[in-house]
Amino acid sequence: MRALSDADWYRLRQASRFLAWRAHDLDADALLAEAVVRTLDGRRVWRRDAVDFTGHLIGVMRSVAYHDRVAIGMTKVGTPSRLPQLRDVDPDDRLGAQQQIARVLSYFQERGDDEALRVLGAMKHGARGAEIRARLELSRRELETIMRRIRRGAHRVALAQGGLS
Repeated sequence: MRALSDADWYRLRQASRFLAWRAHDLDADALLAEAVVRTLDGRRVWRRDAVDFTGHLIGVMRSVAYHDRVAIGMTKVGTPSRLPQLRDVDPDDRLGAQQQIARVLSYFQERGDDEALRVLGAMKHGARGAEIRARLELSRRELETIMRRIRRGAHRVALAQGGLS
């Protein structure tokens, strides 16, 4: 770890911010710390022949964030914006989340991305992967492509609004 350059640490911090934003209960620092701890205590083993150390830590963070989403019932093709949980949050937090969702919807409206808007609309009404595919007559690959656009767009909106620090 001492051999990590400033560029490596920057890359790790950027990845932890993005991945923590997608996770439910973790902030960026906690996610990066968890990846380091799991590596140091042997729960995760760095395969030097397959990936550099920075890539290994990013992979561990990705795994931890994914398992955090699975633990609360979100799936790989599930909701990137935590729409179903809005009713369970503090009213002040709910207002912020609703504003963020409005910004994401506006982002896709400005770009004329009807596919993303249709998927977001289905998600808002509680539909998940297979149901969205059936409702909108999409293949798995098409839905995954649209979901990547949605995640990237939501990330851009959060960066533009200072949502990721």
